[in-house]
Amino acid sequence: MNNGSEIRLVRDSFRLFNRWAGVLKSDPYGLELSLSQGSALVDIDRYGPLKPGALASLLKLEKSSVSRLVQILLSKKLVKLTDHDQDARAKLLILTSKGQAVVRTINRQADDSIEQVLRLISTAEREQLVKSLTRFTDAIEGVSRNSNSRD
Repeated sequence: MNNGSEIRLVRDSFRLFNRWAGVLKSDPYGLELSLSQGSALVDIDRYGPLKPGALASLLKLEKSSVSRLVQILLSKKLVKLTDHDQDARAKLLILTSKGQAVVRTINRQADDSIEQVLRLISTAEREQLVKSLTRFTDAIEGVSRNSNSRD
């Protein structure tokens, strides 16, 4: 398989999964949240209290876009701002109990989608897929680190 067909296969696979899982919908989780809003909540849950700038870096979005996103999450009472222990000027985003419940729903839906697909793949194939995706993720992080070091 040449490089062009490998690239096309990876892109087509991700595109097909995203369509099947409903990622392209304006409200992919049925929770009145966009994909970026849901991703922000999941990242805040995963990484703990975050400065808005750190969230922008994680999401690879402009700070102005994240500012609008945060305002929506605040208005929906899914996150709140709290003082930073070491920097009195800084604020941290944390999930509210309502936000935590939403993250549990998002994670359950995402896990169910992946599980439906994995059930159709043998154990050996799943193990190989996990190894390959782990390596792919490591490569993405390496490319990201290299591009950030040039900025």
